[in-house]
Amino acid sequence: MSTPAKISDPKDQSWKTIQQMADRYQVSIRTIANMMEDGRLPYYKIGRAVRFDMAECDRALRAFRRASQFGDDTLEEDSHTEVP
Repeated sequence: MSTPAKISDPKDQSWKTIQQMADRYQVSIRTIANMMEDGRLPYYKIGRAVRFDMAECDRALRAFRRASQFGDDTLEEDSHTEVP
């Protein structure tokens, strides 16, 4: 018998609306809708409401990151590894 997937407490989720996503990523609502339609942005449909989990969306969008042409292909956020 398989164990059901653990569902986290909804209060722990950082659920966002389409407008909040557009504001966060500084794009139009239409761009967010296009990203939903072509599968680049994960979302949840709850009745007629659409909600996004910020952590999932941030991870999904990292796959589309392009390296700098100047050789610095690390992000400040991702440079949290320590060098001895």
